[in-house]
Amino acid sequence: MKTEALRKKLLSAEGRSEFVIAVVCDIRGFSVFSTHHESPDTAMFIKRFYLQLLEKYFSKAVFVKLTGDGMLMTFRYSEKTLFQVSQYVFSSCFSAISDFPNMFEDDPMINFTTPQNIGFGISRGPACCLYSGKDTLDYSGHVLNLSARLNDIARPRGIVIDGHYLIQSIPDEFKDRFKEEHVYLKSIAEENSRLVFVSDEVQVPAYARFPLSTDKWEEQKYEMTVSQLNKLSGNFVLPLNKEPKTPEKIKVDFVWPNPKVKGFTLSREYQNIEYYCDASGPKIKYAIQQAKNIVTEQNLSAKTKVHFYIQLVAKV
Repeated sequence: MKTEALRKKLLSAEGRSEFVIAVVCDIRGFSVFSTHHESPDTAMFIKRFYLQLLEKYFSKAVFVKLTGDGMLMTFRYSEKTLFQVSQYVFSSCFSAISDFPNMFEDDPMINFTTPQNIGFGISRGPACCLYSGKDTLDYSGHVLNLSARLNDIARPRGIVIDGHYLIQSIPDEFKDRFKEEHVYLKSIAEENSRLVFVSDEVQVPAYARFPLSTDKWEEQKYEMTVSQLNKLSGNFVLPLNKEPKTPEKIKVDFVWPNPKVKGFTLSREYQNIEYYCDASGPKIKYAIQQAKNIVTEQNLSAKTKVHFYIQLVAKV
């Protein structure tokens, strides 16, 4: 819309409150992709991506705003239509995630390798609609900002839904594809965690698992093969590079390759970690059996590499 036309629209614009499902979609790895391709290729790819989303997956969106390498969409609902609209939104999101790696195979203009993953952040609630006559000019409100923050942690791909969406509002056919997590979100949930539902493909980034304070989290990784892991028994002792600020500022994840999705990993957090410090320095101790149970459940080969991922806030 040209500046003068927009100015005239704004002069007569009004606001109204609506219940909306806010969806933010983003391409993973787009920044790297854009540095390895000429600008015309980048522009063509993003254009075709937008067209695919609007024509094939989200044609019922009442408002769309481009966000660079992604898109903000809103879908109105009422107490009578919530489940119907939710069904449409979730079905469309999962279809887009599944189709995205091959979405441009038959597109004659896309003759180059494209990113493989997209993520979605979803929330719902009241938002302010700025409109002029029959034209919707913009939406604003907490749910839009929240969806953008949720999208940030929907990595490497998948869907993250705000906990206030309520699990009973997710269509039955999709409920089993989500699990509960508690995360920290910039400007929204910095000191107290927020409940979210994440789809199977999502691996919540480490930075979203801890309060967004001035604490600096440091990382250590211990790698081994499944064969080496299976030779261990009892309690596993690992030395720490630094003494932690408090024992509560230690986190340990066991990480292994996803046997179903090549190039992705899965993780499980250790809950019972014992910290102590002896003459040789700070250490943590935990039962190795939990990790051994996981490699058995996942039917991982003896040569598969797994690792323990340790994070801590060091004592000053």
